[in-house]
Amino acid sequence: MSRNVRAWAAVLSCMMSVVVSGRLHAQYDKYGVHHNVTRPPMPACNVANGVVCLADSTRVYSDECCMDLSASEWIVLAQAGDSLELFAIGGVPAILTLYNKRAWQEHDVHNNSASYLRLRIPETASYRLTVDLDVNLINATIDVPYTLRVHTIPTRRIGAVPLLRIVGDKRLKVAVRAIAPRGMEQRNGGVPVSPGVYRLLAPGIDSIEVCRIPCKTPRTLSVAGASSRTIRP
Repeated sequence: MSRNVRAWAAVLSCMMSVVVSGRLHAQYDKYGVHHNVTRPPMPACNVANGVVCLADSTRVYSDECCMDLSASEWIVLAQAGDSLELFAIGGVPAILTLYNKRAWQEHDVHNNSASYLRLRIPETASYRLTVDLDVNLINATIDVPYTLRVHTIPTRRIGAVPLLRIVGDKRLKVAVRAIAPRGMEQRNGGVPVSPGVYRLLAPGIDSIEVCRIPCKTPRTLSVAGASSRTIRP
């Protein structure tokens, strides 16, 4: 087989792997924004295909920047190289933003912040996801229901998504990291979070560590099951 033929075979193999995954990975600019010319198709809820629909409601209200936003925050434990697709569905417009050492956000065809986000995970770490609902036209500030539709590529088991209540002084910075043999690093980095209430999305993860940075005395917590967890790191 000639060098050119081998090169084309490699390109075709790469293209086929993208087709098999069912999505092209979103391309982000230097500001962490991906601009769409068409709306991406939303996958149907199907656990066998790695698509899980998770019910949640907002917990915090903000009227900064001349907007009425009701928000919930998630801690996402993700593995490098995986692709994660998130779609927020509710009765009002939603905005999704993912944070680690930078922020990622998609913009829709009208260049508005979008209710979906697709990303190939750059490093094994914890990420913070914010779901902001525009409640300007409804008589509600918190407890606004929505569904987060999550697609993992490759497929990873998503069990319950418990509420994680981290108790402590708001000035503290806390790390949440995975403890798992399933390809996750034992000591992975990620975004620091403040004490508060978070949904925990941890595909394939059984246990986590929560600690005050610089994490001299981490506390271990099982995340199996749907019941909420309260921890004072």
